[in-house]
Amino acid sequence: MPLDIETVEASVRKTGRALIVTEAPCFGSIASEVAASISERAFEWLDQPVRRLGAKHAPIAHSPALFEAVIPQAADIVVACRSLVAGSS
Repeated sequence: MPLDIETVEASVRKTGRALIVTEAPCFGSIASEVAASISERAFEWLDQPVRRLGAKHAPIAHSPALFEAVIPQAADIVVACRSLVAGSS
């Protein structure tokens, strides 16, 4: 198992938050499994629900413009992080 869940758990204990970013759609993805693991192992330290940010539920295109429209971009991650820190879900 390549995921070091102990390090992730330590981070959640320190920050009280978790944002999981993936290029895959969140439903049924590894992001869902990581979120479940965090919830099981560090629930009492979470100040906010675990957030997941993934690709839109759409086919992945080969066109760079369409690809960027589906996959989370840096600006999307910044917005998600800021909302997590601000306390909104």
